[in-house]
Amino acid sequence: MNPQKTNFKNHESGATLLFVIILITVLALLGVGLYTLVMTSQLNQAEAQKSAKAYYLSESCLRIAASEYKYARSVSALEAAAALTNLNGSTLTMPGDQGNCAITLYPYWFYAPAAMTVASGAQQLALYLPGAVPAVEDNGSTFISLSFPTGVTAKLKKKGSSTEVYEFTGATFGSFVTGAGTRTTFTLKLALTSNLIISAGDEFYLGAAYTMPATTPAAGGSLTLTLNAGDTTAMTGQIFPPVNGTIFIDITGVPLIKYDKRTINNTTPKTVTLSNIQAVSGTIPTTVNGASVDIYMGKSLGISSIATYGN
Repeated sequence: MNPQKTNFKNHESGATLLFVIILITVLALLGVGLYTLVMTSQLNQAEAQKSAKAYYLSESCLRIAASEYKYARSVSALEAAAALTNLNGSTLTMPGDQGNCAITLYPYWFYAPAAMTVASGAQQLALYLPGAVPAVEDNGSTFISLSFPTGVTAKLKKKGSSTEVYEFTGATFGSFVTGAGTRTTFTLKLALTSNLIISAGDEFYLGAAYTMPATTPAAGGSLTLTLNAGDTTAMTGQIFPPVNGTIFIDITGVPLIKYDKRTINNTTPKTVTLSNIQAVSGTIPTTVNGASVDIYMGKSLGISSIATYGN
């Protein structure tokens, strides 16, 4: 046997084996990479589909909640309030195991769930929000607190009455009670001079005095209101719904106005600006330019729907 030839063959076999090992390793790495890429793509696609389904599920629940409220409202104000308090904090389950939604409602008006008489001399008035306490901003992180500082007076106006307006200087929220709402106790500026008789379902709107701009904007413009000079915390600016709100100005004709967004300016003088105003009923008033007027929140309602789909 020729030893040199044998050596060459051994080297040749070793090189082939090394090439095969490298090839297998490369193919394995490529396979793992390709598998990871495919699986990541499929997972991303699945998550995107879940997100879209959760979004549409949440929107469907919003429509269900809104339709239930609209139907109840067509029956009576008391029936509408009951529908809201029953919906708030509830979970709507969609048929076919398609998921569910947690519903929270944020109303901007108060009501009486039962008839009551508040005695003459009383300086507190207890009413209910037919839902949860609204958020100051649309992100839901900070909540309205009606503990107004000294010198700042807000108002409650009874629906359908031109004379029943009650000034208050503070308010505290209780816990939410199913079937009634969030109990809110107002501290009146002055004690009642006579018995206050309230019927079940009576509604009260929240407002305050604001100074109109020198020139009232036309439809589509922005309405900037100057807050009370003593409003050191801009609290009466926070009572406006942050988005998609309505207000009515307590003047002849009582125009109802809607807007897209509320922006608070905390520099002096403090202002609240309502963007893209549109007249819902009546016309945008120009006869109160530069005047101080009472402005009340309309019957605005915020609805939060958090959907759960799959895992």
